[in-house]
Amino acid sequence: MLLSHKHKFIFIHIPKTGGTSIKRALLPYSDVENRDESKHKTSVFWKKQLGKKTWKSYFKFVFVRNPWDRMVSRRYYQMFVNGDEKARDRGLAFKDFEEFLGSDRSRLVINQSRYFHNKFGKNMVDFVGRFENFQEQFDQVCDKIGIDKIELSHLNSSPRGEYRQYYNDKTKKIVEKACKDDIMRYGYKF
Repeated sequence: MLLSHKHKFIFIHIPKTGGTSIKRALLPYSDVENRDESKHKTSVFWKKQLGKKTWKSYFKFVFVRNPWDRMVSRRYYQMFVNGDEKARDRGLAFKDFEEFLGSDRSRLVINQSRYFHNKFGKNMVDFVGRFENFQEQFDQVCDKIGIDKIELSHLNSSPRGEYRQYYNDKTKKIVEKACKDDIMRYGYKF
């Protein structure tokens, strides 16, 4: 999460949606940064922390990503973080990805909408940007919060190629089932 009292914005960081790039770009305009990346907090949490008045009066935004693409990105990142130094050069093998999805469903990232919807399913933010239109929609955020446009760098990106190459019918359905809320709410297709 990033917070600016001067520019009155709150950015809720959903894992694997370009949030690190957004945080890097907006850090000079921010008063508060949640540095504990292992615990991406939800809008419900931050509303309680900041209070209703601040929450209501500030511009709140998130970015979402195609669930199938996000899952490949997550696995690739997990390999690299877990000490597989050659993962960036070697890439992600189809077999490894299939085993990852099939072995322990609890590894699947939660639906992105849980980060910014309350328990009744109501959207709690003012803007939902899409990773697929990253720069264009980030420019809209810059306009809204009253700062000059900033060109985003793609931090934590991987040279893994097109996400569809990692899927077969079985793995495609695993992600479809696990992320059905995001697929339905945001109209994502494989």
